[in-house]
Amino acid sequence: MQRRFKSTIVAVLAGAALAFWHSRTVDAQGVPVLIDTALPSGNLEQEYRYTLRVVGGTAPYTWSVVGGSLPNGLTLDSNSGQLVGTPNTTNINNTFTIQAADSAGLTATRTFTFAVAGRGYRLEPAVGNLTVLQGRTASLPLQVVGEAPQITASIGFNLLTAPPAGVVAAFEPPQVASAGGPVNFVVAAEATAAPGTYPLNISAVSPPYQQSATINLIVQPPPPEITGFSPPGGLPGTAVTVRGTRLSGTTVLTIGGQRANFTVLSATQLSAVVPNGAATGRIVAATPTGNATSAADFVVPTFKLTVNPAVVAVRPGQEALFAVGITGRLDNLVDLDLGGLPDDWNAQYTPDFLDAQNLRSQLKVQVPADANLGDYALSAAAGVVRASATVRVVGIAPRLSRLTPVRGRAGTVITLFGQNFQPGVRLQIGSADLTVLSVSDTQVQARIPLGVPTGRIRLLNPDGQQASTSTVFVVEGAFNQSGEP
Repeated sequence: MQRRFKSTIVAVLAGAALAFWHSRTVDAQGVPVLIDTALPSGNLEQEYRYTLRVVGGTAPYTWSVVGGSLPNGLTLDSNSGQLVGTPNTTNINNTFTIQAADSAGLTATRTFTFAVAGRGYRLEPAVGNLTVLQGRTASLPLQVVGEAPQITASIGFNLLTAPPAGVVAAFEPPQVASAGGPVNFVVAAEATAAPGTYPLNISAVSPPYQQSATINLIVQPPPPEITGFSPPGGLPGTAVTVRGTRLSGTTVLTIGGQRANFTVLSATQLSAVVPNGAATGRIVAATPTGNATSAADFVVPTFKLTVNPAVVAVRPGQEALFAVGITGRLDNLVDLDLGGLPDDWNAQYTPDFLDAQNLRSQLKVQVPADANLGDYALSAAAGVVRASATVRVVGIAPRLSRLTPVRGRAGTVITLFGQNFQPGVRLQIGSADLTVLSVSDTQVQARIPLGVPTGRIRLLNPDGQQASTSTVFVVEGAFNQSGEP
């Protein structure tokens, strides 16, 4: 079938090219030429209507019969070149000559043999229009109906009008038995085919009989498409990325029927924000060439997820406990999920779902004994709803045992003794930082800066744990409120 389809396409395109070359030659010569080489046959007592065509010369044209005679019941309109009427006598050998004269007196003639079948067949398209999208294919069912006892040969199909550039056409099958039957008119449009409406004349031929029908081939650009979006759902205010094709012309975007603010990032991507009042539903992008609708619903939940506390500080090897719950209305059971933590950490919900009877769950996170100190963000999820919290892994709390000296001027170097001091430790008097000179696990040296007040010295480890001296460091030579020493 593929080979036959390609052969028919080649024949159609070759005929179109020949017709184009011929018309350009005629135009250059300025001589009118009748381009119809055969006429569709007629059926007894059935209305017949066909318009002859001429190219070249100078309009208007005058049409006449200059040889033989038309079949009984048919007339030729001298102004339009239309054959019209109802044949009332069967004959397969009606021969006559038609002349078209242009306004300059130049003429073109052609002799036709016209067949009138006693009980003829008809070519009937399923509909009058065939729409094909750029870059795609489409087909239109045709049907040969009626009876024609005179016909014994098979009926073949031809395209009498060349399709537009970028469109190829074929018939499947290319012929049917004399009794008639169904056939598909198949067209394929390249992505570059020009949009528009193109009348096409199709014929069904079993010599000397021929029936024709005219359809409109409509070439259109394909509509936009939404191929996906992320996240799969969220509350109003959630940022959504919409992916698809031909989205650059989007004028309106709705989520669950509610208009949303959006930005066109490219022909394949939009960014949007879930609007207030949005409900679960499809995402629809409206463009001048059509609407694109997502295949799945964007889920707008009726509740928010909470995780408390927002930060839990634990040492390596300990457990962090969080309370997970919802605010709002929960209509269906939702499974709880967790992300963000390292793969080798163990975490467990109890229970591992929420529903109308179970609105709370406990999340237990086991911190490995060899975990590095620092903050670890987790993401709790109930369906498409998410909430975040932090596990803060801290070391053993620092302990201070001694401060020396306990008084001095700006520039004095002090030493703090104790345990569990971490690299990156800070020392402060009030809100003023001291200049740290050296740090070990049990000792910190720092210099008193200019302008600090008398007070206790506070030590802050990078993991957030802290300790203060029981002794007040006296800053000698400090200025009082009047500015005098």
